[in-house]
Amino acid sequence: MHLTLLDPRPASYMADHCFPAAHASVGYAWLALYFAGFGCRRSRLLGLAIGLAAGLLFGISQQLRGAHFASHDLWAAMICWAVAMSWRPLLGGATIGRDNEILAERKQRQAVAVAAKQSQRPRTASKGT
Repeated sequence: MHLTLLDPRPASYMADHCFPAAHASVGYAWLALYFAGFGCRRSRLLGLAIGLAAGLLFGISQQLRGAHFASHDLWAAMICWAVAMSWRPLLGGATIGRDNEILAERKQRQAVAVAAKQSQRPRTASKGT
């Protein structure tokens, strides 16, 4: 059955079947990969890209079919993001404090490496007066 924008909803259509967008939610559920980034920025960004791409692909396809509005997909994304954030500790992702510890350790290793390189340089004798 084809309906235009202002046609009344037929009685056979159930009112609760389109919000939030279930197909888009399946795609946006992959946003959880962002929080399971294992302390690596590149892994987190890849997880974010996968989740957004899958959610947009599924959501837009349903919009083109006329089953959803963009707002349904936006709500689906926000719900999936909130659930993934709340599950972050269970997904194995580092907490924000742990991320800071990882960065501090990395900076310390870099400082030690720089100091080691400087100590290996041959020292020139200073000229006396």
